[in-house]
Amino acid sequence: SFNSQKSLVYRRTGLTTKFKKGHDLTSFKTALWTRFKDTGLDTVVYLPDPTDPTKMMDVLHNHSRFTTKYAKTQHALLRANFDTFDKANDNSCTWMFLDSVSHDIKATLERKMKDGETGFVEVWLMFIEKLQSSTVERYEKLKTSIREHRPSMYAGENLTEMCRFYMDTAKELTIAGHY
Repeated sequence: SFNSQKSLVYRRTGLTTKFKKGHDLTSFKTALWTRFKDTGLDTVVYLPDPTDPTKMMDVLHNHSRFTTKYAKTQHALLRANFDTFDKANDNSCTWMFLDSVSHDIKATLERKMKDGETGFVEVWLMFIEKLQSSTVERYEKLKTSIREHRPSMYAGENLTEMCRFYMDTAKELTIAGHY
């Protein structure tokens, strides 16, 4: 019907502002999460916690806890139990995400995707790997940047901006288990 087609188009339409390298990842994740929740697509962004398989974690916010290999394996196991609606949601989630990034990022990710087999969780982790390293060295640099940050690094010694940096960085380190 017309309404179901309209709904599908809306669910696959990306964010208005396309993410480009150098943009704020935290804000992008928040905008995606809000859109996923609003459209009911958030149900396909979960995988079993690698340290406790009895718990599910969303890959969007907890990406540093997952490897692409683990995600691919777990997604295949979960997908075997997906019904038609779950598969449609996974597909819509993937295409909505791809429509939310710049053309060059989208093209890179599409080249790595296998038609019909690559779900959102895998595409998201490919995106994160392209965007940032998840090595111990990276997390050590983040810890160092927290120790070295000073109010004088911000215009007008803006403590609100400095606190935002601390909170975002600490959250990333906590999720990765490095804080």
